[in-house]
Amino acid sequence: MELQIDFVNEPPIMLGEGAFGTTYLMKTRGGELYAVKTLRSIEEKYVRKAKQEAEKMMKLQSKFVADCKGYFIKNQHVNIVMEYCPFDNLSKLISVCHENGEQLSDELFWRLASEIGRALDYIHKQNAVHRDIKPDNILLTEGQHFKLVDFGNALIMEDGNKSAMSFAGTQPFLCPEMIKSERYGVEADLWSFGVTLYFVGEQRLPFPADNSKLLFEEIQNEPPAPFEMIQDPQKQELILGLLNK
Repeated sequence: MELQIDFVNEPPIMLGEGAFGTTYLMKTRGGELYAVKTLRSIEEKYVRKAKQEAEKMMKLQSKFVADCKGYFIKNQHVNIVMEYCPFDNLSKLISVCHENGEQLSDELFWRLASEIGRALDYIHKQNAVHRDIKPDNILLTEGQHFKLVDFGNALIMEDGNKSAMSFAGTQPFLCPEMIKSERYGVEADLWSFGVTLYFVGEQRLPFPADNSKLLFEEIQNEPPAPFEMIQDPQKQELILGLLNK
């Protein structure tokens, strides 16, 4: 159902831009702030996809998943209204660490592992697979907690079907099964989370090939690049466990 919400008539602030749309910070007349993702295309299939994304997110009730309020249509564009997290996404946080010659603190690393791990456990129990776990889709809240966002590629496993074969996600984070066009389920998210945690600790990707063909070969056949910055054996064990082929 379309959301009825009264935003103030002033230029919104752009928060981020993706392949299918742009997210803006918008304020209601009551002073509440929301992140509003505006779909770029007005083609029927993309409009339907955006509505489905909003409906999927509205059903998810976890403190580790960003709250979706619903959607509205303006000038034929679908706008998904989400909880606003005033801090940057995980990708920007790691970029700042890199620029300053720092690493994410142990406290935040383990909080990330715990909270996004719990978010994944929750959505998997709802028979859903996110299919695009990556630093860009993890937000840091004002209270220094983490939330999962962007369910545009999410898949609901219906009728007891626990595996899929369709291709979705972001190339460096794809699991081997997806690349090989094999059936997969929640392991797609667990693999992507392993790549994400590796990136957080090493500030680089575990499979560093710079073109799709070589990247896919590395993901399928090679171990992740040796750890350099991550020296904690527990962190290494967690990441390698998630990246187990």
